[in-house]
Amino acid sequence: VGDEVKRVGYRLGPVDDALIPFAKTLVMYDDGQERAAEQVAEDISKQLGDTSVQKMSGQIKDLSGDAGVAVVIGQDDSQL
Repeated sequence: VGDEVKRVGYRLGPVDDALIPFAKTLVMYDDGQERAAEQVAEDISKQLGDTSVQKMSGQIKDLSGDAGVAVVIGQDDSQL
């Protein structure tokens, strides 16, 4: 999935495992980054299908460093 993110023009940030797995892949955003997250979700939709967008949780914010947008791979796409 990281290769797909880079292929569509995004910089790959920290890659880590969440403490609690997510059932579905989603794009999470920090304050003021909702529009950017929607664009990321659209850009990766060929590879991952329709992807929900939601406000970044504290856990993902901690893992993603200073990233304003994070792609969280859920169990539905874990085989990619």
